Amino acid sequence: MKVLLISPLPPPAGGIASWTKRYLASETAMANEVDIVNIAVMGKRAENFTGKKTILEEAKRLLSFVRELKKKLKEKQFDIVHLNSSCSKTGLIRDVIAAFIVKKSRTKLLVHFRCDVTYMLRSKLSVMLFRWLVKISDCVLTLNTVSHKFISEHCKKESMVVSNFISDEFEKELAQKKEIKEKAENFLFVGHVTEAKGCDLICKLAEKFPQKTFTLVGVISESIQNMNRAENVIFKGELPLSQVKQEYLLADAFLFPTHTEGFPNVVAEAMACGMPIITTPVGAIPDMLEKDGGIILPVGDEEAFVKAIEEIDSPSLRQSMSEFNQSKVESCYTIKKVMERLFEIYKSC
Repeated sequence: MKVLLISPLPPPAGGIASWTKRYLASETAMANEVDIVNIAVMGKRAENFTGKKTILEEAKRLLSFVRELKKKLKEKQFDIVHLNSSCSKTGLIRDVIAAFIVKKSRTKLLVHFRCDVTYMLRSKLSVMLFRWLVKISDCVLTLNTVSHKFISEHCKKESMVVSNFISDEFEKELAQKKEIKEKAENFLFVGHVTEAKGCDLICKLAEKFPQKTFTLVGVISESIQNMNRAENVIFKGELPLSQVKQEYLLADAFLFPTHTEGFPNVVAEAMACGMPIITTPVGAIPDMLEKDGGIILPVGDEEAFVKAIEEIDSPSLRQSMSEFNQSKVESCYTIKKVMERLFEIYKSC
């Protein structure tokens, strides 16, 4: 099958970019003809994803993208174009332009909204662009049930939920059972260390539990870097995947008080490593953990997070969460299973 993927590649190594890299390296993709138009950020934002957008860089990025897309579509007749959308306002403008170019070439278009749609559509322009994109697409995918329902209710179109997958590095951990200690003393966060991910709350929680350690792995935003923090808060910065995995294996619980997500890869990775999880009900997280894989709390509810940290001290609770999470990943989030489903959708689109 001939597939054109419109998606970012690292750098920077964000969630969608990491997914793209793994997609292209998968056995399923290698067995088909897959080409790509890379829509990664340019300039200083490629070096530091937390940097601000500039009009000049975004204009250059858009022009480069349009030229590359037209060139690819002219060179080859694809069976389908798979467009990954981050749902940002500027991203949606580019996505709508891409959709019209693809449809003009008479190629089928599948759009995968890789976000929490209800959180991202904050302006009338974003909603209008989103509806146009849904309308013009032949197939629509989302990462979570909330976004699926939004499209059904507000766009009157059916979509399908297709999750992310974990890397081979983490699939190996499914055969290993996590050691459950008597007390939960080490809490881990992985991701962009920003207020939008709830990292300011983690710093506050650390003050209330001086006997516990709170480790944060990932690129650190300036606002969090400048916060006053207790000695039991450890910033590790960005680490290679092998070292990130070791952090998952060493920690007792995964603390992820994020404000918005599509399908958080870091939660799936933590689940694969058998980690119990304390998090929020955003994006695909309720779909992933259901009622047995973690403690799900309202965004920003400091008191609720304090109680959850106390509750998760129970070794029997952590044991049951650990077993559920590894079983869930094995049945739903391996690359083989997700990629096979994706290519079945391509054929039926």
